[in-house]
Amino acid sequence: MASETGEALASLATCLSNFPQVLLNVPVRRSRRSTSIAGVVERKAASSRRCRRGRVLIRYSGTESLARVMIEGADGARIRAMADDLAGLIRTQIGDQ
Repeated sequence: MASETGEALASLATCLSNFPQVLLNVPVRRSRRSTSIAGVVERKAASSRRCRRGRVLIRYSGTESLARVMIEGADGARIRAMADDLAGLIRTQIGDQ
């Protein structure tokens, strides 16, 4: 039960939508602030605008030499293309090739 409304959580969750999610792992030579990778900030912002109701996340793994690109949004094909674009940019700049 939700303490504020007294309703069951399942009832409150009926308005939530599950969006497709894409998670790509990009092997990198070393972790760098994503803001220091040329073009990443701009492309991430553009992806966020195109997702509107989704989200775009770029972070490094805490245990492996990986950059993780995760995008959620209503259009699975669109978010896949955006994730591939961001991952490709990271791979080109700091990828472990």
